[in-house]
Amino acid sequence: MGNPKYRQPVDRSLVKGIRDLGIQLTSDVYIHTAFDDDEAADLLRSLAPDLPPSQVEDMSKKAARIWAALESASSTSVPLAETLENIGAVLADDGLPDAPVILGLYALARASSLQEAKLRKAVSALSVANKGAEGKHGKPNGSWAKKKQIQDSWATGNFRTRGLCAEVEYEALGVTYDTARSWLKGMPDPSPWPARLRR
Repeated sequence: MGNPKYRQPVDRSLVKGIRDLGIQLTSDVYIHTAFDDDEAADLLRSLAPDLPPSQVEDMSKKAARIWAALESASSTSVPLAETLENIGAVLADDGLPDAPVILGLYALARASSLQEAKLRKAVSALSVANKGAEGKHGKPNGSWAKKKQIQDSWATGNFRTRGLCAEVEYEALGVTYDTARSWLKGMPDPSPWPARLRR
């Protein structure tokens, strides 16, 4: 069963950001996924399809408020007293949770745990892939170094066109003309660009 909405892959930019920032997802790091009321209702509905829609809406909103209050429970920077105060405030407004609200909390915790597992796996896979790419392309005379070399040549301003730069440089780099030309695509015009005025 389960909600197909939460089977989607993890946002790649989030994964890349975590890796690029050097954040370590060790076993003592907990990722708390926030859910809005609609997402909470979808999750509760997927676990309890027989509940009346009005009850699902009401119970999922209560569960989402408790879940949001629990966000700071695993934080090392938020005092436990503050977390308990936040949870107490929600319970004072909504009353003690009944079985459907607890089921809603379970649905949110489960979905958050699944998202965390996907995120951990994606960050790990990206790190492994990047290490492999660095090993293959990042060697002193690897493709990244060659690409930088031709881009540096273009940036000197000594070539009238990117095509001419690629034509002159590709053999020395040991790549095809098409590869050399593709490495220059999107490169800004050199400044200064003395060769531009030459005929």
